Amino acid sequence: MFRFEARALLRCGAAVCLACVLALGARPALAERLPAVELFPSNTVLFLSLTNAAEFKERFSATALGRMGRDPQMRPLLEQVYGTLAQEFAAVQDDVGASLDELLAIPQGEIALGVVTREMQPPAAILLLEARDNIFTLSKLLERGEALLEQRGAQRGSEIVGDVELVSHVLPGGPNGGQRQVAWCEKAGHLLLGNDPGLIKGVLEAWEAGRDNSLSQNASYA
Repeated sequence: MFRFEARALLRCGAAVCLACVLALGARPALAERLPAVELFPSNTVLFLSLTNAAEFKERFSATALGRMGRDPQMRPLLEQVYGTLAQEFAAVQDDVGASLDELLAIPQGEIALGVVTREMQPPAAILLLEARDNIFTLSKLLERGEALLEQRGAQRGSEIVGDVELVSHVLPGGPNGGQRQVAWCEKAGHLLLGNDPGLIKGVLEAWEAGRDNSLSQNASYA
């Protein structure tokens, strides 16, 4: 009797495990992030985008300029120029918090810059940068930037939007005695940076649920 019950339990457990595996396998893959043109609002008046920075670097090497850089006669000159830039940058590397090579390696996916109109206010700017595994280097740069802002008397604020912290700093000395703002957040290996926390918040909400008034739906853009 005991053996029969044990076998029955094992069969039942195996059936449950198999059902779970099949159910998980039948689930659709997690949707990828929408492109920036579908995250930025329709009142974006300037939009610059590089779809994939890593692929662009590879494709650039196949262009005439890229081949020129590999030319045995040109390569020593280019290496000398880059070496000079690296040496000059080394003087401020400690202040920046990253080497020149680390900075150039940060972009790994889409880079998008948008300028958005606002009612009764100057236009606002927003940057989306996909860093993927290099987000740690980017986080170090943000920490350095935050320390510099605090030294200049900036007031820090933050709010939780979904699963991320949206950080903002308010600086005195804006136009006509007003204030200036800078805000950013990190989400899934991406940086969102701009001078209007509300604009970044809108992009975060569109990230999760999409938006009906995206730039891609603007007839002027299409």
